[in-house]
Amino acid sequence: MGKLTKEKILSTIQMIKEAAYSLTYSDGTSVLSKTKPPKSQIISSSKVDELCSLTFSILTKVYGQTSEHIQNFRKQLSDYYNPRINSDYDDVLLICIGKLDFLKSEIELDILTSIENEITGEVYGDLLVMAREAIENSAKDTAAVLGCAALEDALKRIAKTNNLETDDKSMSEIVNSLKSIGLIKGIQATLLTSFVKLRNKAFHAEWTKLDTADVKSLIGFTEEFIITHF
Repeated sequence: MGKLTKEKILSTIQMIKEAAYSLTYSDGTSVLSKTKPPKSQIISSSKVDELCSLTFSILTKVYGQTSEHIQNFRKQLSDYYNPRINSDYDDVLLICIGKLDFLKSEIELDILTSIENEITGEVYGDLLVMAREAIENSAKDTAAVLGCAALEDALKRIAKTNNLETDDKSMSEIVNSLKSIGLIKGIQATLLTSFVKLRNKAFHAEWTKLDTADVKSLIGFTEEFIITHF
């Protein structure tokens, strides 16, 4: 599916729902509606299984394999659906559509962004834990790379969220863009300017120019920055 975007999720939801509403019984009667679908397919266990798999796939990509949403979906399907025996296909399809409609509502209410931010914050947290461990073990160069990577990616994500261009932009340009719309100002802007210089030293392997105190300062700043924005 590539990069997960709201547009891709919504288009996938629409595709799955259209396929579900196209299913009919052998007499041409729609499984899910009172009107005959313009493009109909006779319902079968294989078609229902395919729609369940597609629904499961998009839910997993968004919420994660071990999420409560996925566990609940599994439980609901197990109550109605066994592809090897006669099943209540209409109930199974309605469960899928219900899950898809719920996901669609979360996207339209912008709740999905909150989920993404929560997951992203956890990833950044892991990077910063490793950076802390590195600096405590006198590996300032490794700590600098990890800390700078977390900070730069966080800045780019915030910029994208605010519809700022980030492709092929340097960290300095991203910082300036965020300054221009007032998301970064005051002492925070001053510190970020100094961290841009540190980042350039780290990413160009200028290890002798890296100071342990500056790396610790960057890690501490990034931790607070992630807590505030994610």
